[in-house]
Amino acid sequence: MKQSRTPMIITDLDGTLLKDDKTVSRKDLNTLLRLKHLGIIRVAATGRNLHSIKQVLPEDFPVDFIIFSSGAGIIDWHTKKIIHANYLSGSQIDHIKSVLHSMKVSYMIQHPIPDNHFFSFYEDTFVTKDFLNRRIQYSDFATSLHEQKYPYTTATQFLVILTAMEMFEKLEAHLSNVEIIRATSPMDHQSIWMEIFPQDISKGHTCEWLCNYLQLDPAKTLAIGNDYNDMHMLHWAADSYVLENAPDELKKQFKVSESNQNSGFSKAVELGGHSVVIR
Repeated sequence: MKQSRTPMIITDLDGTLLKDDKTVSRKDLNTLLRLKHLGIIRVAATGRNLHSIKQVLPEDFPVDFIIFSSGAGIIDWHTKKIIHANYLSGSQIDHIKSVLHSMKVSYMIQHPIPDNHFFSFYEDTFVTKDFLNRRIQYSDFATSLHEQKYPYTTATQFLVILTAMEMFEKLEAHLSNVEIIRATSPMDHQSIWMEIFPQDISKGHTCEWLCNYLQLDPAKTLAIGNDYNDMHMLHWAADSYVLENAPDELKKQFKVSESNQNSGFSKAVELGGHSVVIR
């Protein structure tokens, strides 16, 4: 079927559309409303799970779709219906666990969508402060694998929290047939989060799935982000911007807008207007 020429704008949430206090500027809200008037599809793409999204966005927040858990799922924000979800299989779970156990690395297994705010955790010799803080902060949703067996045959993802890229690269070399996404810890803003997903799962892959689902032309896409887990999405989109608060490594690769504290989302939309026909 012929693709629609309707443009689509995709934005990360934390550090991009959300300010540091987890609110959205009036200017950015007005931009989102203007995009609807122009007939442009508005997509938020976040590492947050559905439970976490609801802590920062009201039910009537002006977006059309949300790609959540770094691309593991998509929700139609108007109907609140999950239209796409992905899972690690039992054999993938066993493979990942064996690699992590062999290297004495602690990990968390996020339960299947839509309940992937619940997780099972295993603490081994290598455990970081950020890992312990996350386990404690979300203790209401946590179950120790030392106390009981993992209760499902599928999972959304594994989370490993590291302090050095050397360990990230060592683990990555031993993991096969999975997608590995790097993110900066949203808790201490320093630790390296290694998120392990089914193969071909990322914000970019899921943006592509959504374009196909909506019969949209990928050449009419604009992506805006600020962190490493946005990279596949930024490379995938026809036009891309990172905000001033992004790591220098990303600012060397993509065009730069203003910071999340200064409505960088709106500025990127304005700068990228030529690619999505915003007039």
